[in-house]
Amino acid sequence: METPTLEKLLREAARDAALSPSSHNAQPCELALLTSDEAHRALAEAGAPLGEGVYAAVALDPARCLCALPAHRTEMLVSGGIYVEALSIALAARGVRADLRWRLGGVPPELVRLLAPWEPLAVLHLTPAPADTEAKALLPLLAARRTNRSPYRSEPLDSTVVESVRAARSRAFPESSEVCGLVTLTEPDVLARAGDLVRRYGALEFTHAAAWHETYAHMRFGPEVIRQAETGLPITHLLAKPLPGWQQALLRAVLSPPSMRVLRPLGLARSMAQQSGTLLERSGMLLYLHFHEENPSEAIQVAAGGRLLALWLALAARGGGLHPVSVMVQHPEPRQRLITELGLPPGRGFFFARVGVPTAELPPAPRRRNAAERVRTV
Repeated sequence: METPTLEKLLREAARDAALSPSSHNAQPCELALLTSDEAHRALAEAGAPLGEGVYAAVALDPARCLCALPAHRTEMLVSGGIYVEALSIALAARGVRADLRWRLGGVPPELVRLLAPWEPLAVLHLTPAPADTEAKALLPLLAARRTNRSPYRSEPLDSTVVESVRAARSRAFPESSEVCGLVTLTEPDVLARAGDLVRRYGALEFTHAAAWHETYAHMRFGPEVIRQAETGLPITHLLAKPLPGWQQALLRAVLSPPSMRVLRPLGLARSMAQQSGTLLERSGMLLYLHFHEENPSEAIQVAAGGRLLALWLALAARGGGLHPVSVMVQHPEPRQRLITELGLPPGRGFFFARVGVPTAELPPAPRRRNAAERVRTV
């Protein structure tokens, strides 16, 4: 039986990595094989050994990145780290070791030029290795993982679930447990205070004009549109329930930026924030991830994505769901209020989510097709 080449295994792994979550399901990451003569010259000049294995780059496509808020830069970098983590798992399961040769800020300039307009986040050196059994066990979880916005059971999560989340470690970025902190919140009074904060600030998600315009552009309405979508947020996922076509068409009109501006005095945004706060305080646990510094390097922000996916998969392994409440860390005032009113550690929060056992199962989110064929050769 013919042994698959590293290039073939990378393309297979790309299909699994494509299942990784990203902000707004924008799927901003791209994958490139560095196999051209020009790429090899750039690698050799930068001191990379070329005798064994191949090199691949994970990069952001600026055309797919969110940019309405300063915090969206962090979300894109974290999404990139999530992708690198998923790719590392998928490669290890297939018997490929992925060593992180360079990361954002340290990629050789000639490789940056070759990959333009993409922005390289990580350059990986791929070499053969025994298949990793732990990675094989994680592969089904990449497909099973969901961003589940349905209500969660209100009872506290089992302590073993909480401990598994706290113990989760990134494969691609083992240092991420040191450079970003994790707080799990389970006390009912803390959940209630957090719900009040979301009621107070949640309307920002809908009233910040530039941010809502960008969010709306990623929303998908209509059964056929959702069926054909490869990116974005189906309205049925956002509301966590099936909707007839006429109702989706109505919501497309009501939620459009011009309509939201008109409806703002009527309190629609405040009403949606109230609902979000109630969902949050009735969850089993809250997760808060933060950088220890207010202005961490962008390489650290990428690494944080590795830790985030590791704990998300630990939850998925135990039937847990996760729903990010991003508005609370996207804007300076609510981000600071989380720290002061919930007694959280200092530093910049970048991920806040409710966690629990979902009351409803949701279908998979849209995914870009032909992930293996989209791997670019440079």
